[in-house]
Amino acid sequence: MAVADHVPTFLGESETKVKAMTVVAMMANLKVETLHWTACKERVRMEDGSCPCDKDPDCKGGCSGGKINDYTSEKAKIAGFTITTCNGADAPADGCTDFWGNKVDPKNCWFGRGATQLTWPGNYQGLEAIVQKASSVDLCANPDSICDKDQMAWLTAIAYWQQNSKPWDEAHTFESSLEVIRPADKSANPQREKYYCEWLKALDISPVKPTPRPPMPDHGKTTVKSGEGCWQIADRCCDGQGKDWAKMICHPPACNPAPIAGQTIEYNCKGCP
Repeated sequence: MAVADHVPTFLGESETKVKAMTVVAMMANLKVETLHWTACKERVRMEDGSCPCDKDPDCKGGCSGGKINDYTSEKAKIAGFTITTCNGADAPADGCTDFWGNKVDPKNCWFGRGATQLTWPGNYQGLEAIVQKASSVDLCANPDSICDKDQMAWLTAIAYWQQNSKPWDEAHTFESSLEVIRPADKSANPQREKYYCEWLKALDISPVKPTPRPPMPDHGKTTVKSGEGCWQIADRCCDGQGKDWAKMICHPPACNPAPIAGQTIEYNCKGCP
């Protein structure tokens, strides 16, 4: 992957200390993402919100907060993603099975997989070219391939980290690692930070203290970050109010057309005039 266009080399930093911090930051996040290394596939709930794990006394860890039909192309459009299909398809040609081995309606196949729990068709699309070059596997046709081999689970994780690593590369703080992973469930962030601090201490490395950032104004302009859709932009600018993005992103009006990375958008957390 090091020769792929526009993707920096993983652990390409010159300082050994920084390389160690990168591994710790990534692994602290991914341990939580994978339910402590027990779930390559997301343990999604059924469409009615029920969890198959609840009916099996031998199943530990429960389900994620997501449902099997949460990550469709249709819902990606509603969420304001710029890319809502994978190679133009709203369902993988090879279909998929869920964590428990049940065959899934192909349109519902874009749930989390791999060490980063890659979700949404647009995020699979974002890795498709680099993963195919490195492994000859077509993620858009066969997302389950991520969990067929350990190498694929980590290939996609490292590729995703490198494509979105700019916040970490600039700051090297725990908070900046969250900007790379962008966890949907923020309640587990203290656990991620606990691992991060414990492992750095074991390596005799002092964590970099984050530079305090001024709070975002309740209205103004912002630059779209890589991988952000309308929901993520509103969530970042308006303190967790991503669900109201259509009312808060003023230009382009109601976030339509969806903005692209590097574009300047106008927002108003109190609602656009």
